[in-house]
Amino acid sequence: MQEIDYKYHQGSHAPDWFEQSNRYHYAITAGTSPFNEYYGFNNDDDVHKLVWIFKSQSFIDGFVFVDEEEYWYDYEDVNEHLNDDECSVYYTAKPRTSPADARSMLEAESRF
Repeated sequence: MQEIDYKYHQGSHAPDWFEQSNRYHYAITAGTSPFNEYYGFNNDDDVHKLVWIFKSQSFIDGFVFVDEEEYWYDYEDVNEHLNDDECSVYYTAKPRTSPADARSMLEAESRF
């Protein structure tokens, strides 16, 4: 995995470094749960790098990596293709779609 410069905290309250107004800071929360998660990134590209380690079924079912774009996409936003040998599948982005939203991917991995 590529090196990613990000911050992470799990706890009932936001850490000191967390800035709600920063567009690259994400809070995945449910009240004051001790399982609240706080992420701080430098850009959304880093989220697309981090998700390579995600293993939840929600993430696996909801997102796919599009090789030609080098980004993750919502499953509904891709076309699925069989390779000629029919032993593997690849995906292409549907027209007028964008890479998956960073918050959506983080939420899919969350326990909430």
